[in-house]
Amino acid sequence: MFYTFSVANHPRTILGLHSGAHAADYAVHPLPIMQKTNKAVRKRFKISARGKILRQRAGRRHLAGSKKAKKSRAHRRAVEVHFTDAQRVTKNLPFGG
Repeated sequence: MFYTFSVANHPRTILGLHSGAHAADYAVHPLPIMQKTNKAVRKRFKISARGKILRQRAGRRHLAGSKKAKKSRAHRRAVEVHFTDAQRVTKNLPFGG
């Protein structure tokens, strides 16, 4: 079942910005629209048990022969996402990844 607003009380009608509207134009679905998980973000980030957002380090795909073994070992570990990017990641993972 859809709920409808009164067209006469709608702000756009009061301001004179909208004319000739039907009640069906203002139908509202009873359930809120759920946000979907962004699959690209889900593949790249992991949320730890304590809520930290982890990512893999860049620079491991190719040309590994010219890189030091110490660097290669260090790149195996995931690192925490910087706090300035954390909000963007969590927005795309509404269910925790």
